[in-house]
Amino acid sequence: DKNELILELSKRINDKNVLAEAIDAVINKAKSSRLKVRLAAKAITGKIDGRRIYGDWCTYLVDDKGNMQWLDFEPAAHVIYILNLINRINNPDTLSVLDICKQEEAFVAVYNAIYVDGGSEQYRRLVTDERCGTKRLTECYKIIANCVNLQCSFFNESPSPYITTLDKPLTIDPKSIEISEKFKTPSSIKKLFIEK
Repeated sequence: DKNELILELSKRINDKNVLAEAIDAVINKAKSSRLKVRLAAKAITGKIDGRRIYGDWCTYLVDDKGNMQWLDFEPAAHVIYILNLINRINNPDTLSVLDICKQEEAFVAVYNAIYVDGGSEQYRRLVTDERCGTKRLTECYKIIANCVNLQCSFFNESPSPYITTLDKPLTIDPKSIEISEKFKTPSSIKKLFIEK
């Protein structure tokens, strides 16, 4: 029983941060597969809420009835989220945060596949002095968290499994992620998962 497990964890774990993460994992474990994350071509989805979609691909949260909520990320945050989704699919047994600062080729390849051009320039904005510009990355991860929180609220779903930060990996079940093979096959993206 979930409640008994939480009580037992409370007795055994003294560190409050570790305890909070353990309880969060217990609570969200059962929910991690309720929503799917789907990357869909704009040609298939058309317009959303009467707005023109920027880019050729969009990412959605989808429930078991087929209801969809658009994750309206700005382009750099969108690419970061997709790279973390691909990382989750290809490393199903290991929860890890992707180091975007080491993934220039993959970032540029995904960015250019969605937005046609400008991936190199967008990547340069994320990086400063040959070190990763954490201020800009932090902004992108805040955009991800805010957008996922909002869209999960429409489904009355905990956003935790669907959010990634500089320190927190996605915990969504990899089987609940639907991404076109187009984003998993280019050599620059394949390398992303071989170099672990």
